[in-house]
Amino acid sequence: MYNVVSIAALARQLPISFKTNHTTVLSGPPGSGKTNVCRQIARDYLRSVYGVDPDQHFFYYNGATKTMEWSGGIMMPDGEGGCDQMIPGWFKRIPDKAIVLIDELDKLSLRDQMPLLQVLHEKSIDNVKLGSKVHFIVCVNRLTDRGGSSGLNPLLGNRCRNLAFTPKPDEVLMYFAQTGVHHMVYNYLQQNPNRINAYDTGTVDGRNCTSRSWEQASDALKCLGEGAPTFDVLCTVAASVPDSDAQ
Repeated sequence: MYNVVSIAALARQLPISFKTNHTTVLSGPPGSGKTNVCRQIARDYLRSVYGVDPDQHFFYYNGATKTMEWSGGIMMPDGEGGCDQMIPGWFKRIPDKAIVLIDELDKLSLRDQMPLLQVLHEKSIDNVKLGSKVHFIVCVNRLTDRGGSSGLNPLLGNRCRNLAFTPKPDEVLMYFAQTGVHHMVYNYLQQNPNRINAYDTGTVDGRNCTSRSWEQASDALKCLGEGAPTFDVLCTVAASVPDSDAQ
């Protein structure tokens, strides 16, 4: 697949979407860093290109938590052509220059994703028209129905630029070095780069090798402290990653 991007490639592709006013759908396994990388690229773009404060112009919505809100539910109208908790109400708050990241959209049913069809394609819904410099990023784990995901509605995907996120091991290691990951975690991943993001959909309890899981293990090891008994170290790491990696 030629649309697979690393961190560096994503940093080149997202600005293209912004400049051409297209929504980007970024797919990738849970915990691989999609959301954090998109957030940083978006904030840098807002600051450097539009000259605005990212804290006021970057918006994050977790689509999986907004089924009833975005579908209408039983909320009362706000008297201004919408409801404060429905899509028009949410998007009335967005300024003319902004980037909106919608996460976990694939956790909604295909039908529940439909209210966003007009938003992502036309940058408008009902009587609310968004500015030409309002851009959207959609992050999903899977494009098809699998493992707790309904997949992405093809009607949405067909109207967006679609990229698959696969960060390179050296990029993740560089990030870990910069953030001060625990030396035991860093040394292990340096010797076993194939275990940085080795996500397995068949795990029973969710423990997996992802960038997020390794950060959790690192934080826990720092809290445990140096000189702890071997069993405590194994238990601490194995709370986040499979037993084989902890050993």
